[in-house]
Amino acid sequence: MAVICLLYSKILSLFSKTLLYGKEMSSRIQVGELARQTRKAGGQTQKYWTGVTGIHPSTLSQIENARFYGSLDILERYLDALGLELIAQPKQQRFPDWDEIEEMFRDKP
Repeated sequence: MAVICLLYSKILSLFSKTLLYGKEMSSRIQVGELARQTRKAGGQTQKYWTGVTGIHPSTLSQIENARFYGSLDILERYLDALGLELIAQPKQQRFPDWDEIEEMFRDKP
């Protein structure tokens, strides 16, 4: 019974990660990485964008590091200043394929 529970737990974990971090939808990580890449491509610091947006530097850091749980208004204000926009789209869920399941149970050195 414990083996079945462990298997179910690992499959559920992989499925959740696929939904959150899959290429099908923008995740918090992808949004943060794009914001950071855009900011750095423009040669500006978070301190610069604090002056432009009025958003605290620690909040900008939270956004870029996928740790922001604040208001949508703040997130949109920063993204808009960077020339980005947040778009909602229907989820495109998928189950893990056999290779992904096999990788979960492969013995690690």
